Amino acid sequence: MNNRKRILLWATIDGAAISLLLTIASFVLIDNPLVGVLALAATLILFSSFLYLSRSMNEPLMQPPASQMDAESGLPVHPVTGLYRWWVFRERAGAEIARAQRQNRILAILLLEPGDLIAEPSKEAQLKAADVLRRTIRDGDYAGQFDDSRFVVMLPEIAADGARTAANRLLSDLRSTEEPPMPWRAALVSYPIHGANVDELLAQAQKVLQPGRLESSLRPAG
Repeated sequence: MNNRKRILLWATIDGAAISLLLTIASFVLIDNPLVGVLALAATLILFSSFLYLSRSMNEPLMQPPASQMDAESGLPVHPVTGLYRWWVFRERAGAEIARAQRQNRILAILLLEPGDLIAEPSKEAQLKAADVLRRTIRDGDYAGQFDDSRFVVMLPEIAADGARTAANRLLSDLRSTEEPPMPWRAALVSYPIHGANVDELLAQAQKVLQPGRLESSLRPAG
């Protein structure tokens, strides 16, 4: 039950009771028909509000978009993998990009996805992939869940060669978690070359990853 509706419901009940008492008092004690009519009208209005609120309590709530639910839930991690959700990653990446801009540094972001986009990874495969990310990334790196099947990794203060080496190591480790090996692909983008903010960087990364190739591969943005 929605707490706000619960408060409104009880306030409506109290108001209706007070209005009803005023109606009775105006006719019995005050002997003022005008006050009685006004109090009776207020009672009817409040009673109608009570009926509306009572009925709305039993109506199912419309489900918001998944991204909005993630943010509104207040849960910073994905329920399956335990990695940070996209909205948490986005906030952290935004702060890191602002710091990189102030210090005139570069920053790389890696978008990882299964090579076979038709088959949804099982929960076990997602857990194994998340474990690989946690074990492989550096202490200053930041891994998150882009959606139910894709992951993002932020690599602050790393040169292009170092970012490619880290990305290839992640792909190799991800591939070795499944038997038979599960193909993974990755797009590597960097600030400020491929975008001025995290949304531009991820948009570029998604353009780089074109469906169709199933082998494990790294695709740096041009």
